[in-house]
Amino acid sequence: MGVDYGTKSWKVALLEGEKVKDLQEFEDSLQVLSYLDETVARYPSLPIVLPSGFGIPLKKVQEIQEQDIFEMTLKKGEPQELGLGRFLETLKTRNIRAYCIPAVKLLPSIPVYRKINKIDLGTSDKLCSIAFVEKTLLENASFDESSSRSTGFQGMNFLMLEVGYAFTCLLVVKDGQIIDALGGTAGCMGPKSRGSIDGELAYLYNFTTKAQIYSGGFLDLEEKFPGYGEKAFWESLEKELLAFIHFYHMDSILLTGRNKLWVQEKLGHRYPTRILQSDKEGFESAIGAAIIANGIEGGIFENIVTHLGIKEAHEHVLDWIYC
Repeated sequence: MGVDYGTKSWKVALLEGEKVKDLQEFEDSLQVLSYLDETVARYPSLPIVLPSGFGIPLKKVQEIQEQDIFEMTLKKGEPQELGLGRFLETLKTRNIRAYCIPAVKLLPSIPVYRKINKIDLGTSDKLCSIAFVEKTLLENASFDESSSRSTGFQGMNFLMLEVGYAFTCLLVVKDGQIIDALGGTAGCMGPKSRGSIDGELAYLYNFTTKAQIYSGGFLDLEEKFPGYGEKAFWESLEKELLAFIHFYHMDSILLTGRNKLWVQEKLGHRYPTRILQSDKEGFESAIGAAIIANGIEGGIFENIVTHLGIKEAHEHVLDWIYC
């Protein structure tokens, strides 16, 4: 099973072998907890990957400490009643085989110099999206039409651009491993989030809350500066996209996230964008989390977990910070 905590909703995917057995979407964590209890009662040995925010080294949920929850949420003060922190605290007391996983920054495939003074290189759900994409590509061998299934991850090179309900994220995959990324608060603005913040702006306006950081996207800008917010969004997105395309010599951009069709419509005629066909739209991260859960316990997707370096991740999100 995989659980995805998005800005707008919670999503859960249950796999049986390679097939999707059940997909559910919930409004809050209490509904998710109830569903988990019912499902684990039916499948007591079920491995589960939980949403892990900014990530920690792979750990069973019963083993996480207060510091782990802080590193996953990066929120000061008491956990919100229906938020990720309280959700994880509650599951510590459950008799379940559930895991918290790294986010992108913790992966050994990303060089240290790309981690310095960076926190958001993509939250754990983006890693799960990559697992879903790689499973699909391996099944279809569609990342390189001239290759055979036996080539595996070799030549699996692409950019993954995800424009979700609130955030935008860009990840670079080389031979099936994530080597660079810009997360939702470190790069381009999203529909709801302002993205990276000018240092002088942060100083003058005293950015101290998550609400300030997670607002100011182009939807907010359009209300204050009609006609300019959306233009600012597309221009900043294209600048980052072009930089990554040319620096890494990429010729394939895979689109994911809630707004992928909109991005395809806007950019597909000028950039080599692709959307992987799926009848599980919107559940890519949840399915990817279930794939990782399977692989952690040595199942049929162990090769994906091993290749992504999920078990080898040992750093912490606040490593390599100079302040």
